Amino acid sequence: IAPAETYSSSLTPVVSDRPVVALVKISSKDGMKFPPYSIWYVGTALKKAGYDPKLFHIYPDQIDETLEKIKALHPVWVGFSTFTADSLRANADLSRKVKAAGYPTVWGGIHPSLCPEDCLKEDYIDYVCVGEGEETSMDITRMCLGQLKPSEVLGIGWKDASGLHMNAGRPVIKDLDQYWFDWDL
Repeated sequence: IAPAETYSSSLTPVVSDRPVVALVKISSKDGMKFPPYSIWYVGTALKKAGYDPKLFHIYPDQIDETLEKIKALHPVWVGFSTFTADSLRANADLSRKVKAAGYPTVWGGIHPSLCPEDCLKEDYIDYVCVGEGEETSMDITRMCLGQLKPSEVLGIGWKDASGLHMNAGRPVIKDLDQYWFDWDL
């Protein structure tokens, strides 16, 4: 994997030699009152596993500029934390653009956990993460790097020419504190 460009707060390119995963949480103005806990937990797990997660907590009107930042990172995959009613259309819009740019898209959160098959019917969603994403995200990264097959990743749904597939669920994480927030993310 070629080094990816990342951005500091001043938008100065920084080179990373670890595989990059972009994680997106799109929130309304009210949703911005709270930190993006979902992608923060997943990002912490990915960082502990040696990957380079980049978190994007954005408003719906920041889709195009976020797309450009994601493309500059050359991520292994792009994950979206989705809630059934909260900014679903914006997640779909950015997912379409990310998919068109050639990056695998993964939807996680409440919406795909409740209706994974409906999500997988959309052409802009490659995979869904059902349930907790901290450990599943590490396997998704290995899968996107060619180290696992989709059928070997617990807790995901996926599709191929033969149809939609739902893998067995991943056991609940017994000690979620092992993924306590990495404040540097």
